[in-house]
Amino acid sequence: MFYKNQIEKIMSEAGFSDSERELFGEVVDIYILNGKGEKALGDERLKDLLSKIEKHGLFEELKNLLSRKIDTSPKDPITGDDVSLAH
Repeated sequence: MFYKNQIEKIMSEAGFSDSERELFGEVVDIYILNGKGEKALGDERLKDLLSKIEKHGLFEELKNLLSRKIDTSPKDPITGDDVSLAH
């Protein structure tokens, strides 16, 4: 939740529209889930949005957030046919 909240905060402070939020969230999530969050900073699809973030002085905060390793592994094991709602 911390990651999502921080991304939302940055998007809000940068004045993103709903469509910008959607695009940014989708693209960044792909990188985060692959363990390469910092690579999102070089994605061409985010070029304009990243400049908007930079204009609001939030680029370093985003860069630090994306460089963190986020544990995406399930917290509980899947056993047999029982699958928790987290999966």
